[in-house]
Amino acid sequence: MIMLSKLSVFWLSMAVCIVAVCSYFVALTIDGVFGKDGFGTIGNMIVLTAGFFAGIVVYERMGYYLNNLQVGTFVGVGGALLTFITLALMKLILDKIMH
Repeated sequence: MIMLSKLSVFWLSMAVCIVAVCSYFVALTIDGVFGKDGFGTIGNMIVLTAGFFAGIVVYERMGYYLNNLQVGTFVGVGGALLTFITLALMKLILDKIMH
């Protein structure tokens, strides 16, 4: 069973808010490094937050079980970074094709 579905609405919204705030600070740094090649601060934050929870869902759909917070955090951060890198590479390729 998916870990996120076991959370109440309150705790799920708290998790989303905490991940979004942490993602915002990381997105500020990424925006400073990537500049126009990124998605902007808010866009980076949305990508990182969505990637965090997508990583957890995909990990559990693969049949693995998240039994503690450290593994969940590691999987979520990995999913966030993988999502961001994938979308940034797709944007770079599309920019090269279009120009």
